[in-house]
Amino acid sequence: MVAHIQSVVRFASSHNLRLVIKNTGHYFLGRSTAPEPLQIMSHDMKDIHLVEDFQPKGAPKDKPEAPAVTIGAGIQLPEMYAVVARDNRTVIGGSAHTVGAAGGYVQGGGHSPFGAWKELGLDQALEFEVVTANVSHPASSAQISSLI
Repeated sequence: MVAHIQSVVRFASSHNLRLVIKNTGHYFLGRSTAPEPLQIMSHDMKDIHLVEDFQPKGAPKDKPEAPAVTIGAGIQLPEMYAVVARDNRTVIGGSAHTVGAAGGYVQGGGHSPFGAWKELGLDQALEFEVVTANVSHPASSAQISSLI
């Protein structure tokens, strides 16, 4: 999957095409729309896993492991809520059930009814894996601090 996405990014760059990445398209600022774009649809990237002992790549060895949920770019909020609820856990997320959990929602801050209790959804993110055109595999947050 990563190689395919990198190929599309390179193609768009070499042909001077506007590239748009879209999951649900439910994004307040409208960044998932553009006139005549080359579009990557992430809606079917539905991997989701509960991890009891998650530790971000590149984290200090003394950083304690913690429970986490890892999600693909196509997971929507209700899908994530259902998985964590089965383990009697909670995640910080919005109330609009048509919103994707990994895209513009969290990267735009991630406002939530739980915000006064646990801050923004973005504050709860432990790691992002980002595909760039010039990296041979997904890069973790620790490896790409210049993008975050």
